[in-house]
Amino acid sequence: MKTRTIVAAMLLLCGVLHAQTPTQQKADEKTLETVYAAREQADQFLDLAWDSELKKAIAGDSKAGELANKIDDDRKRQQRWEVSAWSLSNSALRPGESIESELGNGVVAVRGTIQTAISRGLPVPPSTAEPDQKIDKPAHCCVYMVKAPPEIRSRILVEGLRHDLKNFAAILQFDGKSAESDGFWVSWKSAWFDAQEVFCKYNQGAQFIDLNGEAQTCKTSSSVQSKPHD
Repeated sequence: MKTRTIVAAMLLLCGVLHAQTPTQQKADEKTLETVYAAREQADQFLDLAWDSELKKAIAGDSKAGELANKIDDDRKRQQRWEVSAWSLSNSALRPGESIESELGNGVVAVRGTIQTAISRGLPVPPSTAEPDQKIDKPAHCCVYMVKAPPEIRSRILVEGLRHDLKNFAAILQFDGKSAESDGFWVSWKSAWFDAQEVFCKYNQGAQFIDLNGEAQTCKTSSSVQSKPHD
């Protein structure tokens, strides 16, 4: 009975994934790029805010030091999880490719050839060969970014941005400010809901942690946790 349930769940997931047309997937990937930009901005702001708290700690504020250490530990754990959550396995690497570095956020830097870059649908990289030079072997021309599919990358961004929102809110609260009154925090929160919507579109029945730290289950696309209205 348990095996039948697992098989049924897998078939349901496959049906959801296959239901997304190439146009829909492109739109979802574009949404995730916007979320990624918000995540990058949040990380930059956290760097600055964390540095400010660290300076307070050096000046003798022990509570600021505790907060800075707590946030630093959380960000390091999150970074390790993101790298482990998805990577190109050896079977997914194409002939002539090798992993240059794991960047997190569902992105891996890959060193490859002109042919492998083109096969992944990337723009043709510039060639260093002379116009009339005959090339016998594929040239290891460049490093390019390979991104996780939307069903996986959305999960990574949902978790990563959730941690960023929590940490930045803690800093604001420590300084006597409200996160909900901070324009940047509110925009990142909106991006989190966009990522969560994409995640649930591809992963119906999967669980995620909401912004209140509570476990939620993705339902049908029409009943996922909706973005709050302004």
